[in-house]
Amino acid sequence: MAALVSIITPCYNGERYLDKYFNSILSQTYPAIELIFINDGSSDRTEEMALEYGERLKEKGYQFTYIYQDNAGQSAAINKGLKIFKGKYLNWTDADNYLPEDSVEKRVGVLEANPNLGLVIGRSIAVDDEEFKQVGIISETGFDRTSTKQLMEDFLKGHISCTCCCSTMVRSSMFLDSMPDPPQIETPREIGQNYQLFIPIMFRHQTMYVPDVLGFYVVHKDSHSHSRKTFEQKLHILDVAKATLLSISDRIEVDDNERVWFKDKIAEYDCKNRLDTMQHYMRKDGLAEVIKELKAMNAYDSSARKIVLKIKYPYIKKLGDRLWRIRKR
Repeated sequence: MAALVSIITPCYNGERYLDKYFNSILSQTYPAIELIFINDGSSDRTEEMALEYGERLKEKGYQFTYIYQDNAGQSAAINKGLKIFKGKYLNWTDADNYLPEDSVEKRVGVLEANPNLGLVIGRSIAVDDEEFKQVGIISETGFDRTSTKQLMEDFLKGHISCTCCCSTMVRSSMFLDSMPDPPQIETPREIGQNYQLFIPIMFRHQTMYVPDVLGFYVVHKDSHSHSRKTFEQKLHILDVAKATLLSISDRIEVDDNERVWFKDKIAEYDCKNRLDTMQHYMRKDGLAEVIKELKAMNAYDSSARKIVLKIKYPYIKKLGDRLWRIRKR
């Protein structure tokens, strides 16, 4: 008998993408799926479409649970799913993404063949939100790290991306023993839920990358990451991200030395993101304090110094941008 796979999907006003999403679930070659669909206060046809597809999923033999909540964000929706899922394996994915037909089967195969594995990450194809044409490949080439610290450092720096949740899967038992009891995450709207969901299990259990394409990730032109924000709004998001990461560092079960190391990396990650933000907006607010913090951590490296020079002397940045454009011709 096939092991049950739970998929938690939050959705807010996603009617434009639901046909593609639900049909990709219906086309899965894997026989045992539990789909928990959380409608996050949608005002479009999300509910009508979800319930119609839910009947088709049941006809195929899949389990389907529909939950409505007043709009509270993806993290709050995920929390509702975490309270009730039953699968041996677990995935959470947005309703605007979709899967190749063998996606679930391949991920389960990797986890079944590697009983010590807690998390599998596959390759994702990035597509545009209008015609679903490929705009990029999101992959973790060279994902052969055996050091948890190296894994965490690369994850914080963005060298490892779990944003494409459609291509990931966790072993539920290992996921649950890495999370609070009962499992839940904080619900800030400013940042996504993935740090809170992935970091605990990545710290505690083995992670494996596979090169197979396991999901299609829709890139939105008007998404939070692409929308215009003020300098102050960007700094606020960084404040929320840092606070959330520090909260994770307090909850995970690691020894004191690892916890201190992780908090130091969070502080370094925060400082360097602030430098990037200052460079983007050409603002010097708080620059001296960031430099001081980086020096205290012995993290004021050559890349940080280059950014500081561009912030202090804007003509350097303009010259560099101009040279880059010339090389691109």
